[in-house]
Amino acid sequence: MKYYLPLTLAAALLVTGCDKKNAAAPTGQVVATVNGQEITFAELRQEMDALSDGVGASDNLQNVALQSIIARNLISQAAVAQKLDQLPSTAMLQKKASQMALVDALTQKLREQSPAPGREEVEQFIIDHPASYAQHSVFVADQLIIDGVNPPLVKAMEPIETLEEIEALLKARGIPFRRSIGAFDALSISPDAAEQISVLAPGSVFVTPQADSIRVNRLRETVIDPIPADKQVKLASITIQNTRRSQIVANKINEILTLGQGNVKYNAKYDPKKLNPPKK
Repeated sequence: MKYYLPLTLAAALLVTGCDKKNAAAPTGQVVATVNGQEITFAELRQEMDALSDGVGASDNLQNVALQSIIARNLISQAAVAQKLDQLPSTAMLQKKASQMALVDALTQKLREQSPAPGREEVEQFIIDHPASYAQHSVFVADQLIIDGVNPPLVKAMEPIETLEEIEALLKARGIPFRRSIGAFDALSISPDAAEQISVLAPGSVFVTPQADSIRVNRLRETVIDPIPADKQVKLASITIQNTRRSQIVANKINEILTLGQGNVKYNAKYDPKKLNPPKK
């Protein structure tokens, strides 16, 4: 990862750092300084962990992470030099960033407190979900891909049994879509959904909502590719743990929101109960 600064900005940063260029080189837990501002090993380690999640480990990961932090420091210092940190809009962004960091910290703490599944639980999970493990399946399907999330549309498609009828529905409503032939792994969807799809006959139509789209599938075939027993245990453990963590986080967040509502006081113009009174 390389960063290129505009010439004028780079020049300004060089001028800013001129009086510190002769300072002693950092030692110990300080890996570098940027115009006197320290970058610690803990910061570098955290940056490396974040980058490795997306790109995987590499020989130059440490340097990539360090250069990322340095670039962030240089650019933010340039913003401060222009007094952009004093703008009301910047203060609001900083407040939001601080709140999101705390939300992430709480979420991470809750996830770490989630108990690991026991051996018996894992083995039973594997037995209950053969399409994901012992009879690991890959589903090949003709697809209609619809951008965006549209729950009413998904509801309207539920009783329709053919891809042609769904295509007609989309055209009648003026909803754009794309045709494709796709293959998706049982491990890429929920284990329960994989079980439901695994028993469908070729030609069956089903909908798989995504985070930012809807996919309407007509099953062509199911390819069986069993997973070795030792890998089944590892994969099932991860799935159970991730599901458990997500549920624990969701439950706690809902609890916080429910209890916290009693401490919220609204301006009358923004009170949701007055803006949207319950129907009698």
